[in-house]
Amino acid sequence: MDSKKILVLDDHNFSRVCRAILEREGFAPEIPETNKISATLSRWQEFGLVIASYPIAETFAEKIRNAGTPVLVLSDFFNREISEALEHFKVCRCLIKPLDFEHFIGVIGEMFHGEASKQGGCDLA
Repeated sequence: MDSKKILVLDDHNFSRVCRAILEREGFAPEIPETNKISATLSRWQEFGLVIASYPIAETFAEKIRNAGTPVLVLSDFFNREISEALEHFKVCRCLIKPLDFEHFIGVIGEMFHGEASKQGGCDLA
């Protein structure tokens, strides 16, 4: 696994912004085309982090449930349904959009360095 490699699963516009920010910080984001998400998810173990919007994150939870790959879920809101979805991941954080991008990069750094290890951890920004 390349610890700097990040899988980004979000809408096209946000993914482009996310790619620019992550590349600026020295990360290697991969943004699959919509019709190739399933194929990309079969390679989830190649990534040091997965960033996904809710409800996209819920669709791949089964694949990486107990893998320990950190997951950063982005959402427009937070409720019980999202909280329950986060419990499926071993290492997970949640940020609420719109994002403070400096905080976003800080959370990514924490997750890469193992500082965000609380199951179902939630960080509202």
